[in-house]
Amino acid sequence: MKLSFVGTLALQTLLFGALAGTANGGGEESVFWHTMVDEENSFPSAMPTPEPSAEPTPGPTPGPTPGPTPGPTPGPTPGPTPGPSPGPSPGPSPGPTPLTPPPTSFPSEPPSPPPSPPPSPMPSPAPSPTPTLAPTGECVIDSNLTCTAIMGGIETACEDIPDIDDPICTCPECVQEMQFMYTGALCELNQVLSGKCTQNSPNAYEAGYRITDALDPTLVLGTGQAKQQDTITIRSPNGCIPDTLAVTLSFPTGAVTQTFVVDAQCDGGRGLILLEDYGAFQFTGYTCDANSVYNCLQEVSYDLNVCNYGTEDETVYEMSLSIKETESGTIVFQNLIENVPPEDLMLSPGECYNDAREVNVDRCVTQSYCVEVVGNATNPITGTPPNCSDSHEIKFDWEGPPEIPDTPAPSPEPTPPPSPAPTSTCVIDIELAGCPVPPILLDNDCEGRPQTITFKYNGGPCGQSKNFQSRQKFTCTDSAVPPPTAVGTLNYIEAVPRGGGDQYFAGNVAVGTQYTLNENLEFDKLSADMTITVFESQGGALLQTVDVHLSCSQALFLFDKFGANQVVKWVETDGRVVSAEASGITTDSFKIELESGDVVKPVRLLEMQVLTNAQEAPIDYTDNVKGKILRPGDSIELPGFPIDIDLTQRIKYTFFTTIIGETEDGTNMCNGNDFHECTIGFNLSPVFPTDVPTPRPTLTAFPTGPAETTPCEIASNIECTVIQPSNPLVPLSCDDLSGDASRTCPASTELLAAFLVYDGTFGPSVFVNPVCGKNEFFGRFVNAGEFVEINTRAKDFCEGVLTINLYDADPLQGGKLLGSGDAAIACPGPWTIGNTIAPGLTLAYYANTIDNGLTFTYNFAEAEVQIDYVAYNAGRTPLVGVGGSYSGSSPFTSGEISPFGSIGARGQQVLKSDTQKVQLEGKAGTNLDFLLEASAQSDNDFALSCATTVSYSIEL
Repeated sequence: MKLSFVGTLALQTLLFGALAGTANGGGEESVFWHTMVDEENSFPSAMPTPEPSAEPTPGPTPGPTPGPTPGPTPGPTPGPTPGPSPGPSPGPSPGPTPLTPPPTSFPSEPPSPPPSPPPSPMPSPAPSPTPTLAPTGECVIDSNLTCTAIMGGIETACEDIPDIDDPICTCPECVQEMQFMYTGALCELNQVLSGKCTQNSPNAYEAGYRITDALDPTLVLGTGQAKQQDTITIRSPNGCIPDTLAVTLSFPTGAVTQTFVVDAQCDGGRGLILLEDYGAFQFTGYTCDANSVYNCLQEVSYDLNVCNYGTEDETVYEMSLSIKETESGTIVFQNLIENVPPEDLMLSPGECYNDAREVNVDRCVTQSYCVEVVGNATNPITGTPPNCSDSHEIKFDWEGPPEIPDTPAPSPEPTPPPSPAPTSTCVIDIELAGCPVPPILLDNDCEGRPQTITFKYNGGPCGQSKNFQSRQKFTCTDSAVPPPTAVGTLNYIEAVPRGGGDQYFAGNVAVGTQYTLNENLEFDKLSADMTITVFESQGGALLQTVDVHLSCSQALFLFDKFGANQVVKWVETDGRVVSAEASGITTDSFKIELESGDVVKPVRLLEMQVLTNAQEAPIDYTDNVKGKILRPGDSIELPGFPIDIDLTQRIKYTFFTTIIGETEDGTNMCNGNDFHECTIGFNLSPVFPTDVPTPRPTLTAFPTGPAETTPCEIASNIECTVIQPSNPLVPLSCDDLSGDASRTCPASTELLAAFLVYDGTFGPSVFVNPVCGKNEFFGRFVNAGEFVEINTRAKDFCEGVLTINLYDADPLQGGKLLGSGDAAIACPGPWTIGNTIAPGLTLAYYANTIDNGLTFTYNFAEAEVQIDYVAYNAGRTPLVGVGGSYSGSSPFTSGEISPFGSIGARGQQVLKSDTQKVQLEGKAGTNLDFLLEASAQSDNDFALSCATTVSYSIEL
């Protein structure tokens, strides 16, 4: 962003211009100013002229001289001279000045060496000072930095961020919000002995959690999934958080790993202390009311700018932010202009470049920050213009909470017994049986003239277009700045017949939302050829122009993309509706069971809820289960629930189900949960929503606890990456590996997409143009080794034959045909991996489907896969790896892991990478299993030990 200002130099320059303008007029003043500015060597001497002659001179002086006299004489001569003399006149005679001689052709000689006699009684006024000229080529920049935080709804300077004086949670009335960090830590010994924490197995790196009122399990304060270091915020629907919380942690499979209770009274007692661990939760903040917020992590905002205060255009070559935390010695350096377009960094005099950065700081440890922004408008290569840099520094700090004194012993009177922990002596098995299934036959080809059509406005450039219209019918042109892609950004869109006329749509549309042409049915049908224009705003800059054909004489499908616009629905003139939205699709049923066993008691069900990213509110099944008795070996089945599905992209839908019960005699609590996910949609490129946002990292290393009591905590993970095939068009994941892969497309399936690779037959690049009747898949240049995708939408819409033409240039611009090949679309056709489909184009792999693209299988004969075995330090103290072992199914290797280096708090380290080629054909039902076991010890004199185990499986 640039801002303008008017500085002192600019005002001086304006004044100088005005004076110069005055000097261009006529008369003595005009001559004076013009001569003074343009010919400074002709300025008069410092001494005033002598007294005027006693008698008038008979005639004028020879002619104008280059420089003015210092000022007018006290009295005018009878006749004005044409101009001042070139300099002081020679010394006067003792008497009256003799008559002036006839004019000479050139100015008079310079004055004689003797000085003039004393000045006249009233000296002539001194000449005005010479106007100051603006310095030529001066480079002056100014760097500025401010730091603020929003605390209690009020903007506060970082220098004024208050200390947290008391780490003990204390609220005058009640606590309204709490923050915990999920650490994955095991139960501490004192919590186990007090009955407040029960550990069934090691906690998962990504765990399911459920938080309820310990005395009223029907009051749920939070449920979901969290990775280690994620922040979990708890709020109560009643305003005040209950005095005691019950927390259950589990694997995604539903197996409970840990249960614990938290004393949440916040009455100033020692029940809840900042940075203390409660099970796998670390307490990191609380809020009593809007004006009393005590969170360890505080977001601060750095507002930064560099301004040009010089006289010429300057380019900012360097702009950096350095943040040093002096207590820990941590330094964070950020290059602020690394990805900034050069034109934004060219500043005219009076312009500024602005930036802002947000970071989290930790108020719960002693910290002292020195923050500096440095700007440089000097070219680092040439060194010119010189001496053109500036910096600005601020400092702020605070003391961490004071140490809490030890509890006096003995206590004056016994404290009340702790609330009973929700034990897990019984486990309720619950499972969502399957995924919701939208209508299998999505008959989405255009059959009649549309009366209305609905587009989703995605924003973005023309290059994302994907449709079957020929380039004679469809064109897309971006302006210098294409439409934005940030969701929620408003732009103005118009739709009119090509060449102008009726208006089918005009209005503001936000990125990510939909708009409909002819929504009010003003016209009986849409124009065959339509122009859709995107503007920055109404009357604003043009961003994109799209010409598209909508008569159905050419193929039109749901999900077709025309520049920034994607088809999601249309209604034909005969009333036929084609839509990409599947509403009210019911999930599969839930199955609830109680395992059999001699020690298993009957269970009374109390509560059941389902959280899904398909809708905001949880689905409450409590009324369906409350009071039902489940005996060992019994099972009940509950119906699914309806959700709306967006079929325009492949989205991962998640379902997290929790159920709570108690033994029939009321002595023990029972629970169970299930995590299920389904990927649904029609685009080949998967789009997976983030389940739980990860908080911003703090600027300093995580605070370490006392070495003798802080446990060693290690976690682990196994990561999988597909190295080959490597297709930037459609990135592949390990979930796409399938043992159902076939080299040849089976006749019982439909070809959904073919991925061809160009081998360079016709040179380093070639223009590829697949066509099918009147329809055109695309037309573009392809480089050797690059993939092209032919997506049929699982629809035979062009009489079964695809023609792939290769040219040396675009045929619309005179390109010459180099080669051509025909291919039947129906499987098996030529669709065998390794076959040449057209000259220079070989089938690398393909995707086929049996349900019009609702589900599909990638088919490649082999894949190169990389497995990374990763260890995480989940604790607050550095640890040193002792060693371990890893194992993988063939063709992957197994072996020992040598002692590995130190891992800092919250850090990670790849212990082993194993890359192998996996044969997929004929491997259906095969599992590739991986296991990592690692141990470590705290990196201090106490050498406390810890261990981790994790497994991973790929089902082919």
